[in-house]
Amino acid sequence: MDDTHDQPSLWALSGTLAQLHCGPLTGHVDVAHPNLGLQQLTHERTVIGARPFRATRASNGLAKNEWPLPLTDVYTRGPDLVASYGPTDDWPYAPIIYWQANPLTVIDGVCASLSFLISVQTHLLDTHPRICVGTEVDCQEQLRFFWADGERSEVVPFEPNGTIDPRGTMCGVLRRLNNGLSYLEIVPTTDFRKAQLATKSPGHSQLVWQLFAEFLEKGVIRRARIHAAILPRKNDIELAAECCAALEQVPLPLTA
Repeated sequence: MDDTHDQPSLWALSGTLAQLHCGPLTGHVDVAHPNLGLQQLTHERTVIGARPFRATRASNGLAKNEWPLPLTDVYTRGPDLVASYGPTDDWPYAPIIYWQANPLTVIDGVCASLSFLISVQTHLLDTHPRICVGTEVDCQEQLRFFWADGERSEVVPFEPNGTIDPRGTMCGVLRRLNNGLSYLEIVPTTDFRKAQLATKSPGHSQLVWQLFAEFLEKGVIRRARIHAAILPRKNDIELAAECCAALEQVPLPLTA
């Protein structure tokens, strides 16, 4: 049974603008333009310096910095903000996007956490819903690791313009921000086909996850998830491993 209907919403919805108030974490999303990402993210009034979850249409694996689908419905439910989109003639998909606050509250030491889930369905046969989700960050250092069989691989620097291919159970990227905090993203290896780190300027980069490695059959729903956490710099690698272990147990949200 879903009991989230009885929980107070962490999102205040006004038109297409949704304001997040999750304890000390605040920010906002324009659900009509998910390509803009989660904006003005702050924690305890400290600007995070990250713009997570910029969802865009992709062509040949490259983000086109646009979201061409019309918004058909939006609502909040407990920690979830949910938006549905309708297909167009040149992009025949009907995605549903979930922005979820605080899925990692079970881990002591995590400052705040967010998840982004997108499900896609089409009425056509054998199509390829090429979608990219990127996060822009101002940071000092970027590290990557893999998680498999309950163990973390060696944590190594993520080189500018480097790439990640699916491996293990989950793939993680830890980015040490300019404000003493760290920003972590974790993606199940089954949910993406490649990730690329693009350096835009010194100390500023965008990590783009290319989702949905396989074609989409008619009527089948395909889902992909990206999990994020804001961590204290101290012990951030150990906390990242705890997040991976916990996320293996996190269920998918309902789709209605």
